[in-house]
Amino acid sequence: MLKKLKKIKVTTLTYLLIETLLIFAVIMLKLFYYEQYLFIDNINFVYFFFLALIGFNIYYITSTIRSIEVIAQRNYQDIKSVLGADISEGLLFGQVGLIMYDSNKEIIWTSELFDDRNIKCLGKDILNLFPELKSFFAEGPKVPTELKCNYNNRIYNVLHMRELNVLVFKDVSELEDLYDLRKNEFPVFLTLSIDNLTDIANLAKDERFTQVELDIRKSILEWAKKYDVFIKRIKDDIYLILTNEKKYEEIVYDKFNIIEKVRELTKENSVPITISIGVGRGVTDYLALSELSSSAIDVALSRGGGQVVINNYGSHMEFYGGTEDIVAKKNSVRSRVLAQSLYAHIQTNSTILIVPHDVADFDAIGAALGVYTLAKYAKKNTHIVCELSNMEMKTRSAIRDIFSKEEVDDIFISEEKSLQLNNDNTLVILVDVNRSKLTTCPKLIEVAKNVAVIDHHRRAEDAIDNPVFAIIETTASSTGEIVIELLKFNQNKIEVDNRIATIMFTGILLDTNGFKSATSSYTFEAAMNLKEYGANVVAANNYLKDEYEEYLLKTKIMNNAETIHFGIVVASATEDIIIDRTMLAKVGKEAMSVKGIKAIFVIGKISQTDIGISARSDGTINVQMILEKMGGGGHFSMAAAQIKDKTLQDVKAELIKLLDLYINEVRND
Repeated sequence: MLKKLKKIKVTTLTYLLIETLLIFAVIMLKLFYYEQYLFIDNINFVYFFFLALIGFNIYYITSTIRSIEVIAQRNYQDIKSVLGADISEGLLFGQVGLIMYDSNKEIIWTSELFDDRNIKCLGKDILNLFPELKSFFAEGPKVPTELKCNYNNRIYNVLHMRELNVLVFKDVSELEDLYDLRKNEFPVFLTLSIDNLTDIANLAKDERFTQVELDIRKSILEWAKKYDVFIKRIKDDIYLILTNEKKYEEIVYDKFNIIEKVRELTKENSVPITISIGVGRGVTDYLALSELSSSAIDVALSRGGGQVVINNYGSHMEFYGGTEDIVAKKNSVRSRVLAQSLYAHIQTNSTILIVPHDVADFDAIGAALGVYTLAKYAKKNTHIVCELSNMEMKTRSAIRDIFSKEEVDDIFISEEKSLQLNNDNTLVILVDVNRSKLTTCPKLIEVAKNVAVIDHHRRAEDAIDNPVFAIIETTASSTGEIVIELLKFNQNKIEVDNRIATIMFTGILLDTNGFKSATSSYTFEAAMNLKEYGANVVAANNYLKDEYEEYLLKTKIMNNAETIHFGIVVASATEDIIIDRTMLAKVGKEAMSVKGIKAIFVIGKISQTDIGISARSDGTINVQMILEKMGGGGHFSMAAAQIKDKTLQDVKAELIKLLDLYINEVRND
């Protein structure tokens, strides 16, 4: 229809242009050539000329109008015959409207609903009139067939019948209003915790602390009154808050400003108190909301407090705040909270992928197997993302020794397989590492939606941002020690396979150099728990024994050691051999048992292009600070670095220069 109308429009414009040119020609002849064309001065000629033009115009306009009527009538009759005579009344009663469009997306017909609502559609582009329907005309396999559209303060569900070039509009404004009303009345539970209230009370002076506490409680009550929510103190440091979805959205819009207000209030009084909020929402069951809110506050506290965790029913948690550093505190209550928080995250996901660091050693694999045990208890599809070829040699040998090939193939998977398993309901748990680039699968960390971190190394500058769960306990001897606590304090009685317990025990032996360094009462308690699980201590010691060639290599490296400063030693392998990174660590650990060595840096080629450094100290030298400047990291008394595309001698020279700077700074201080 529109094509025919366009043709009529073009023809009309052409005729008008010709008439204009004729009139212009007659005027020009009269003005400049009237002597040659005297008949132009004849009045009869003028009358005849203009009467002819008027007659032609009347005839053309009449025939054009008739053509348009015929086209419109034919078009209307065609659509009517398709729909049936009684359909229009039914559509109008059901507030349903139809639109037909052509190949140019221009509207060529509408049903009565649009006429009744004075919506002028004919001849207009669909996307100009209804821009929200743009997705209907996209290309690809996931083009929607139904969308919502707002127009003139009405809401429509729009069905696209692409094959017929038809859009079906259903007015759902009343239903949407009812849904919004119902949604706004949904209950929301909030649990508000005043973090470290008891700890501060024990440290602060009574009078000063009492005033700060009163100010905090007053601020909380004023905040609750502002949003007209129910609030009840159920413990000294815990408040229960009940509200609905509408009020909750107002609180979210203001970004839970009570947290920042309390932080500012305590800064002024030099008393570091924060508050955390756990939110349960998305369901009308009050018991379920209570559990969601309780789990959320546990997660908030495990992440260091001073933040909001929103536990959406059937979905993943959301986080606000959390800008303060996590203060690690070892106690049974905290361990229990962390254990339950991790288990809650595992339960809310269908697939668990555990990722250790590259060239995984006994501690990394032992911790990964411990978490594997926890996830398997929760009956989740669980795998460790680390192939045997990506394990340290002795660890690889031990795994092959105690597990069958079928078990190895089931537990350990490749990087490619992990990427295939990853989806929105996958939880990726990093163990013994908090930096993506040092893991066995950096690509997985980049694309994963939910990432948790369990580590005993100091948090690096490029550590994982905003994990859903994080426990970075630098005071722990090993990651295995942390995992044992998470298993022990889980509310369920979880049994650990004696083979896994043996690997975990070996990891603690490795990281403590046979319980000679970095130990605490928790380390020995973890070892005792592993022994109760059936860890084979003799086998663990055997796994760590050196082969004769390894012993010779360690001796050769130590023969190249030189003292750079008093108590600081640098030992290096030769350029002609490539050694395992774990060998560098072993040399460093054994060297620390020599009297007079405060710190040692062991350098060697770990590949054709990479130089590795492993550093150890007795706690008087901050080796982590030194190796961070070379792109590495770790913590105060244990660190490592990996340098690409440099010679061993260049790396050694750079290290010595940094050591000189460090010693000079220490002396100046």
